Amino acid sequence: VDGIPFKLVFGRAPELNRLRKFGCPAWSVLPNQQRRKTSGRAELGVHVGYSSSSPSWYIYSPKTNTIHETRSVTFDEDFDGDL
Repeated sequence: VDGIPFKLVFGRAPELNRLRKFGCPAWSVLPNQQRRKTSGRAELGVHVGYSSSSPSWYIYSPKTNTIHETRSVTFDEDFDGDL
């Protein structure tokens, strides 16, 4: 058998452009309703997964101890330390 399992099952190559390093710091943009004049536009979180229903990521917020789904996020995959 020639090929990778994903391609054999789905007939196409997987999309690798969305892959991110698990556990890396991620800055997610806060919705306008959650922003305050004195606060920032983004919140620091941790990348914990991918959404299967939309092109978005799951980000854990240590500040609120919640996981939220977002599309507007910037990852720091070069980070090698603790948050």
